[in-house]
Amino acid sequence: MAVTGYFLDKDWSYRELLLGFEPLHGTHSGTNLSAVLFQLLQKYNLTDRVLAITTDNASNNNTLFASVQETVQSLDLGDDAAIIRVPRIARVIQLSLKQLLGQMKANPKNDTAQMQWTESQE
Repeated sequence: MAVTGYFLDKDWSYRELLLGFEPLHGTHSGTNLSAVLFQLLQKYNLTDRVLAITTDNASNNNTLFASVQETVQSLDLGDDAAIIRVPRIARVIQLSLKQLLGQMKANPKNDTAQMQWTESQE
């Protein structure tokens, strides 16, 4: 499981860091994913500094997020420690376009159009 941190540093510069690329033992359940994520957050002392988690729409990520929320609440970090989930919209768009384009039956005649356009441009 890859965990990447995105943040603004003390000089307000945008930064990205790979926090971990951890093996998952057992099933890829949301509970197991959450355990790996929290181990990394604790390792880098970030448990009270996470604003959001970005995931795809796999069902185990619903469980991951619920488990993360539950763990955050159990740590009694205060009301400001709530974490939000940001779905990866790019993946949703990609899947939608794949479905749409897979239904289209187009047969363009680009060779002739390209040849005519090129000749007229000279």
